[in-house]
Amino acid sequence: MIDAGERVRVAAWVASRIRDMGTPPLRDYEAIGVVRDGQLIGGVIYTEYREIAPGCHDMRMHCAGDPGWLTRATLRAFFGYPFHQLGCIRVTATVARANRRALDMNRRLGFVIEGCIRDGYGPGRDGLLLGMLRRDCRWIED
Repeated sequence: MIDAGERVRVAAWVASRIRDMGTPPLRDYEAIGVVRDGQLIGGVIYTEYREIAPGCHDMRMHCAGDPGWLTRATLRAFFGYPFHQLGCIRVTATVARANRRALDMNRRLGFVIEGCIRDGYGPGRDGLLLGMLRRDCRWIED
């Protein structure tokens, strides 16, 4: 795992692997990467940290990686950041409806489909809104 000090490099790497993400964020984000044998093999970008109710926070998570990049240790770190360090009560993700691999991965991680974002990825390309509540996250310990 590499520290957040490499966030620009990690964010660019992750964004380049997510077809529908566009450019990496320019400000107000954090990123954590996974390195194996000196090579970046995966990472997460955290964006849109916001208060959704007094004392209750949410943030978006965007991730990508090479096969085998997710381990229990990386998942603890990736979900520990929003839930433990920032005190979020939920994490939000969006996936293009047609991106079955990403949707399946998010669901296996514990995200739940919460809605449809019509034309969220352009005309005729709907997105799905997914969420994970802190109390439902099996990757962290309270």
